[in-house]
Parts: sequence; C-alpha cells; structure tokens
Amino acid sequence: MPDIAPADSFNLPSIELEMRIEAAKRLAARKDILGWGRIVFPNKFNLPFCPDLHNFIVENRSEPFLCLEAPRSHSKTTIKCFLIPIFMALNEYNNPYEDHDFFLSVQATETKALAINTSLRYEFETNDVIQAIYGDMVGSEKWMDSLFVLKNGIAFSAISAGQSMRGLQFHNRRPDYINVDDLYDEDDIRNPISTESKNAWFFGSLFPARSRTKKSCVHIQGTAINQNDLLFRLRSDKRFIHKSFRSVL
Repeated sequence: MPDIAPADSFNLPSIELEMRIEAAKRLAARKDILGWGRIVFPNKFNLPFCPDLHNFIVENRSEPFLCLEAPRSHSKTTIKCFLIPIFMALNEYNNPYEDHDFFLSVQATETKALAINTSLRYEFETNDVIQAIYGDMVGSEKWMDSLFVLKNGIAFSAISAGQSMRGLQFHNRRPDYINVDDLYDEDDIRNPISTESKNAWFFGSLFPARSRTKKSCVHIQGTAINQNDLLFRLRSDKRFIHKSFRSVL
C-alpha cells in the first residue's frame, strides 16, 4: 500500500470504510495525530488545519505544564480536549504506572464540560473506524456523562470551574491529564472578583488534585480576557511552557 497522502488532500466522501481503517492504522503508527483525526472523525475535521497552532498542540501534548493563548474559533478545544485524549487513550497507553489513564476536562460551565465528555463517549460508542481497529471500548463499570471508563481502564471525567473536587478520585486514582479550556466566560471579562475567584480555585483546589504518583499534565488554554486571568499570570511561572498565537485571517 502506498504512503498516505497529507491529511488535507483526502476526498473523504469517496473513501470506503475499509480504506479509512487502513489509513488510520498507518497514520497512528507514525503518530500523525492530525491526519488520524481527519480520517477517524471526518465530520469534525473537514476544514484545513492551522499548522503552527495545531502542530504546537500535538507536539507538546505530553509536557507537564503548558499554557496556551489562542483566539477563539480555531478548533483548539476540538483538538486539545477531544482528539488528543482519544488518540492517547487508544494508541499511547501501554503501562498504567507510567501512561496517562485519567483525563479530566475543565470548562467554564457544567454544560460545556459535559458536552466535551458526551462527545468523547459518543465516539467510543458509535465510531466504526475505532471499533474496527481497537474493538469495543465501552466499559461496564462507569458510563455516564460526567465520568466514563473504557474497557482498558482509562477514565474520562469533566467538571466546571469552581466545582468541588471531592469525589473526583476514581479507585484512588487522581487525574493525571488535566485540560483546562476557556476557564473564563463573558461574565468574567470586566469582573476582576470572579476572575480572581476562579484563579484561587485553580491554585487551591484543581492544581493540587493532580496525580502525584506518576507523571501528570496540567494544560490550560484559552483567550485572555483581562490582566488578572491565568493566561497572564502563568507567563511568569517557570514551571509552565507558555505560547501565544494571534488570529490570522
């Protein structure tokens, strides 16, 4: 079989399921996460990728601490909170003592948080390419909107900003891959009190809740809203890799 063409060159509607399955296998083997996503989830990735932004997200997916500033409407949530966790769970999980097995998505509101987890769960339930390559991944222990567990033991949970961290542990496991996405909403833009409240929750509750027994990741991304938000404050935190992207028309 010839080498797979770049992701943006596929005419997806004309590709039969068998061809998509073979293409996905080859793309996964060479860690082409964006190409893999284009093949496995054609309805979600039907526009050209933003190479600088999206490649940066993929290449730094395993950094312990990452802070990313990027404009809205550039698919950063879909790639960071949807594509990368699914890819890592299916293709980069070999050792439960070393590899990530508890993904936590944090959003500004409960509605947004549950929407992320629901979309993840739906793909494991219905995606033909995933089922053909990886088998039935639907677990029998927990399968809810806020928390579901795959057959291989990997857990996916979702919470909103400010939510209590009690009960977040699963089988004495703490989250080892935390995605904090657009922590602030419109109500916080001109409200330094609510901004500081979310900052205090991040440093006082969420950040200490990460796994300490294995390598863990805490990644925060979004669009800066004011000079009190975390995207500004973490610029001076030497633990975090910080990167800013501007909108390109």
